[in-house]
Amino acid sequence: RNATTQTHTHTHTLAFDQSPPIMDSLRPHLPFVVQQDNFWLKYSLTRDGASLQTLLHKVRSSSRTVLAIETMEGDVFGAFCSSPWRVMTGKKKDAHGVISDGGRYYGSGEAFLWRLAKPRITPTKSVEEQINLESTTEVFLWTGKNRNVQACTSLSGELVVGGGGADDANANEDGTDQTQMMGSGIALRANLERGFSDPCLTFGCPSLPTANSSTAFSSSADTLFEIANMEVWTLTPVNDTEQAEKLELGRQFVFDHGNFVIQ
Repeated sequence: RNATTQTHTHTHTLAFDQSPPIMDSLRPHLPFVVQQDNFWLKYSLTRDGASLQTLLHKVRSSSRTVLAIETMEGDVFGAFCSSPWRVMTGKKKDAHGVISDGGRYYGSGEAFLWRLAKPRITPTKSVEEQINLESTTEVFLWTGKNRNVQACTSLSGELVVGGGGADDANANEDGTDQTQMMGSGIALRANLERGFSDPCLTFGCPSLPTANSSTAFSSSADTLFEIANMEVWTLTPVNDTEQAEKLELGRQFVFDHGNFVIQ
């Protein structure tokens, strides 16, 4: 199927809709019920502006979303989340009785993180090599070791996918060094100019950026990155924007009356 969107040309356009290989590589990992749905662009940083508040407004009725980020270094990575984005706050107590901000997290085990195996700007000699480059994705599925899938602390806070230690005190029986994997898989600041990625226990993944250059911000604990563009897509079973919007309006009514949407 095709992407339900209009084409926009920008200096740093990720143009996810113009890269079917990336879309096709992610489809097998989506929930079966939406694997053949169309991708519908809901938010683009270069089109809509760098604002977390704008992003949340654009996707307020979208039950499933695909985040796609391209960094200044050419890395492309993101996340699939199967719950609507909304601001959550709260505290929770872990298996050791330690109280943390984990109550802000929510989400479904259908979620996953993903990245291109190599930066998108990697030189290629042919169209076939470029297609292969954009078809080679690494997907990091939910491990089940905690339920810290997604979070948004406030309109001026951070948008986060993954993070924290294990919910179960015995969850490291496989020998995983949890002290090295307690960060966020993706964390984006409210101005959407920079973010960081840590090794993440929630999805069993390393820091997602792969590029190595003198301008990359990195340390042994995490990898900071500058955002060139970010897109958020949803999935729709219909073929045009007008029909898709009607379906979204129906969902928005349910979300509004269920207190799922931040006013």
